[in-house]
Amino acid sequence: MSYLTPPFLTAIAFVNLFSPRAGLVNRFFRDALGMPRSRSTFSRCGVDPRHGAPHFPFVYLLAASALESIDASMEESAQIRGAGRWRTALAVTGPLVAPASSPERSSPS
Repeated sequence: MSYLTPPFLTAIAFVNLFSPRAGLVNRFFRDALGMPRSRSTFSRCGVDPRHGAPHFPFVYLLAASALESIDASMEESAQIRGAGRWRTALAVTGPLVAPASSPERSSPS
């Protein structure tokens, strides 16, 4: 859905939800939960998530299909040999998924 809506519509929605004084989310945090005013959504910390959000569906689809296609026996053997979850993810799963999720790498001929 994020690629079907024009970017200016998502920007307007983002401002309506997260603007510092009138945003619905910030008003809820301020009024209902008694929290102080949040950071400005027009700063770098507020704009970066807004620019990155439309890319999540593509990253998810690439990662999900890559994770489904790898052989689970390699991860199981790493865990049998004593590797923890993080070590298995970084040393085994990451390198297996990396070629599928990076489009700039060329396939061997």
